[in-house]
Amino acid sequence: LDAVTYPDPAVIASVQESFVPLRLQLGDPHVRGLNIVWLPTVVILDHRGREHGRCVNAAPPDDFLDVLALAEAHARLKDARTESHARAEHVLEAALARRPHGPLHPELLYWLAIAAYFRGHHDGEARDRAWSELRRRYPDSAWAHRVPEYLIDDSIEPDSRRIWQLTTGGIPSEARNLGAADTPPPVIQDPAFTE
Repeated sequence: LDAVTYPDPAVIASVQESFVPLRLQLGDPHVRGLNIVWLPTVVILDHRGREHGRCVNAAPPDDFLDVLALAEAHARLKDARTESHARAEHVLEAALARRPHGPLHPELLYWLAIAAYFRGHHDGEARDRAWSELRRRYPDSAWAHRVPEYLIDDSIEPDSRRIWQLTTGGIPSEARNLGAADTPPPVIQDPAFTE
């Protein structure tokens, strides 16, 4: 990192614009809570100490810039303000425009879709355009496989119930409250989560 990545002018400009660099030695007591497994490791935290990105081992400057873009976008997406979502979208678009292809491009496109969705106050069309681009350009990537099935198969309707399956253990709060206290709640299965 010190020999090639950190001295790169684009890396310097990105760090100066959006980050506050801090180098810690492995023996520093602050490092213990960062769960460092391999060196070098770059951990990108926000001002509250929440992690938004991590780069393990050396990365060429273009890849490192993509890591920084993803970390900044993640931090901004967690902010409820529209201008933060717009900035996340801008950062991701700039990363994608920097070069035609890169190993992190599928992930950049995935999160660009989400940033566009939030920036547009739940703009499903913007999200779906970016996810369609992801599936077209990188169909075999792990990120393309995360795109909901209804974007692939027109016969499947979008279903917001998938969110409650992840957050409530699969049973919507209305269903949990239906049964008597000694009766288990009804099991509701979403076909997207069954094999």
